[in-house]
Amino acid sequence: MVGTAPAAVELTFDEPVQPVPGGVRVLDASGEFVARGEASVSADGRTVTQPVDLGDGRGTSTVSYRVVSEDGHVVAGSWVFSVGERTAPAGVVEQEDRASRFVEFVGRSLASVGAFLALGVVVVAGLEAAVPLGTSLSRRRSVLVGGAVCLASGTLLVLVGAAGLYAGSLGGAPTAWWDVVRATSSGSVLLVRLVLAGALLAVALVGTVVRRLPAAVVVVAAAATVAPAFGGHAVSSSVPVLASAILAAHLLAGAVWLGALGVLALRWSEDRDLLGEYSTVAFVAAPVVVLSGLAGAWIQLGGLGPLGNSTYGRLLLLKLLLASVVLVLGWTNRRTLARVTTAALDLAASVRVEALLGLVVLAVSAVLVVTPPPSDEPVPVAVDATSGQLVVRAVVTPGVAGPNRVELRYLDTTGTPVAVDATDLRVSSVGVEPRRVEVRAVEPSVAVAEEVVLTPGPWRLEVTAVTRGEPTRFTLEVQLP
Repeated sequence: MVGTAPAAVELTFDEPVQPVPGGVRVLDASGEFVARGEASVSADGRTVTQPVDLGDGRGTSTVSYRVVSEDGHVVAGSWVFSVGERTAPAGVVEQEDRASRFVEFVGRSLASVGAFLALGVVVVAGLEAAVPLGTSLSRRRSVLVGGAVCLASGTLLVLVGAAGLYAGSLGGAPTAWWDVVRATSSGSVLLVRLVLAGALLAVALVGTVVRRLPAAVVVVAAAATVAPAFGGHAVSSSVPVLASAILAAHLLAGAVWLGALGVLALRWSEDRDLLGEYSTVAFVAAPVVVLSGLAGAWIQLGGLGPLGNSTYGRLLLLKLLLASVVLVLGWTNRRTLARVTTAALDLAASVRVEALLGLVVLAVSAVLVVTPPPSDEPVPVAVDATSGQLVVRAVVTPGVAGPNRVELRYLDTTGTPVAVDATDLRVSSVGVEPRRVEVRAVEPSVAVAEEVVLTPGPWRLEVTAVTRGEPTRFTLEVQLP
């Protein structure tokens, strides 16, 4: 609630952001758009300012925003503010473009498969110790070309999907892709990866180049594989250099383990004699994948305890479970290999199932990449209580131990604000007797208590509201971490 109409609205974020064109919209109480010109960004990228022209209008206005965060995610949201009086706000629905998100997911999955296959070809070729690397790579050139095609087309689809999310629709992607590249580190990484994919495809298509310059294949395939480590979640973490290094190791080890496995599954009849050598390499690479993945999760989540408390954490658990199944299958295959009586056909089927599960792991990873990690910012605690036709909504901010702001908002059962004459608030906890807290009215239906010191654990809020001389009492329970 403000007394006079502002000349601008400001959005402050906890990391640098880039607003999309027309991404900050402001509607007045009548539903008219009142934003004027484009939003500007502060030098540190954390504050976005949008000029508005509300005139002398009173009532509730709505602010809607879409910005690109530092890790490349398009973040959208809205809130309301009121000038002089509270009225019904104009509705703004910000919906993510599902077509763009689907294209991005398909692209990330395809690009991961391509990068892993390309580096997997290098690994399998290197297992033929008696054959020059260039010759060995040339024998597997069809898989190398296929990997390069998947990598290039997948990366292009990711860029198209990201541009569609940036523009608000897939149709706007052709004019927005360059903005995505310039706006975020992840966009720049996409462009670099696309160039690397093109270079790998150009080299793989010419057999003589593969034979004579095997080092070029190794370097470009490895660079394309680790490129995502230098954009996205890692660079926006609290320790970006360490997080990027860990993710790069995770991707390289994953390509050695799952990429080479995919090559063996595709070329089983030609390469099954290398399964013993591969098992030794995978025996080293697989633990590196798991340990580096856990280390990355620790950085993103601030520990492994919150794994089950967010979509991001649950996806990590699913990925870990699937990787564990692949590990068990791999260990079984390694033991099976030692028994010469086992039919080769059974072993081939097991290797292909292992490779198929590896594809599922990559698909889960593609979803994980576009899922924002949980924020470590405290979340206000909100609880409601009802007595007769009167409802009180208490919001405790920031909702952690220490000084808190307690806002009490009075409504009727339909959600309409109700004016009260006076409010009394008392707080108590286990072993703490009720104490009266000073409350001030900020508007007829809202009262606020500032600097209410609370400790971790359950707290009871005893609220008494006086309306037309009649008291109404409420009891609310809040839990602070």
